[in-house]
Amino acid sequence: MNPPPLWTEERVARLKALLERGLSAGEIAEELGDVSRNAVIGKVHRLGLAFTRGWGMHETPAEAAARNLRPAPPRVPRPEKAAPAEPPVDPTPKAWPKPAGPEAVDIIGLKAGLCHMPLWGIEARSGLYCGKPVRAEGQRWCAACAQLVYERRPIRQQEELNAARSRRAKQLSRDGAFA
Repeated sequence: MNPPPLWTEERVARLKALLERGLSAGEIAEELGDVSRNAVIGKVHRLGLAFTRGWGMHETPAEAAARNLRPAPPRVPRPEKAAPAEPPVDPTPKAWPKPAGPEAVDIIGLKAGLCHMPLWGIEARSGLYCGKPVRAEGQRWCAACAQLVYERRPIRQQEELNAARSRRAKQLSRDGAFA
């Protein structure tokens, strides 16, 4: 034996009437009784209807206008934060392969906190590593070797600059700066 249908024609008509009055899904579910909020949302969606209030609105636009709200003050954009200063980089030539310096260590002398950049000259691949102190604990390269490893391409820099401008413009439009 099948249970009676949940959405009869009378209940659908009452749902539409309550929806036109501007009630929320939870309020409609309480009015109808024996129906969950999610069931109301699903039925409204399947019928192709929409709630008159937006998500999170607790009053109709007419009620908000009746309260005669004063306009919000204009937003003042925050000043841009300055990027932290980079530590000075030792004058290692920016070329690959990096020449062996006085701090160079072999694999046995390579410890945590020392640069792991492999070094070799044109003459022979000696198996030496840079050996200079790393930029921060947990890092693998000193500042000079990190510049070699993470060398930025000009095209990529332009792409990142354009993306940052786009994000900033979206944020400003979202905050109402262009409204």
